[in-house]
Amino acid sequence: MAISDSKLKAMLRGHDDDTPRKVADRDGLSVLWRNSGKVSFVYRYRILGKAKNLTLGSYTGQEGGLSLSEARKKAAQCRAWLEEGNDPALMTRIGKDERLKPVTVKDALEYWLCHHADKKRSNSEKHRQQFAKWVYPRIGDLPLSDCDTRHWLSVFDEYSKVAPVASGYCFQNCKHALKFLANNIMSISQ
Repeated sequence: MAISDSKLKAMLRGHDDDTPRKVADRDGLSVLWRNSGKVSFVYRYRILGKAKNLTLGSYTGQEGGLSLSEARKKAAQCRAWLEEGNDPALMTRIGKDERLKPVTVKDALEYWLCHHADKKRSNSEKHRQQFAKWVYPRIGDLPLSDCDTRHWLSVFDEYSKVAPVASGYCFQNCKHALKFLANNIMSISQ
């Protein structure tokens, strides 16, 4: 029996039992209905022969809550992940982490400096100073995945007018850092 918005609104009043009730919708989506009136959307699935539940969100009947149509869309996304062989709980957690704090240009270059340049290069402090002077103030806070060629060109066009040789040197170090990250550590868009 499918759930409707009117049924969900009625559930917000709660019920008399002490144990939560589970009401099925379709395609693995159900509603966990507590006696306090809290209504949560739950996606039930099996992965590697083990049954799991993933809470998709809460229904409040207001702006901030998850609507029935949104919950069904999330359940469809979870089914797609399952068909690809991925655990929906893990994929949801990864998605939240990426949205919370994307890797910035500064994060990436600092990672390279700490994990590669400090160990392999004698003048890594000079690299750090150049990045701090020319790259970080202009594009350091930009998410690396959003950083295009035009962003890098704007930095190094300005830098090359002041110090053309140092600009080329700094540009090469940025390229080394991004190649190191792409090959060894992080997945970045190029």
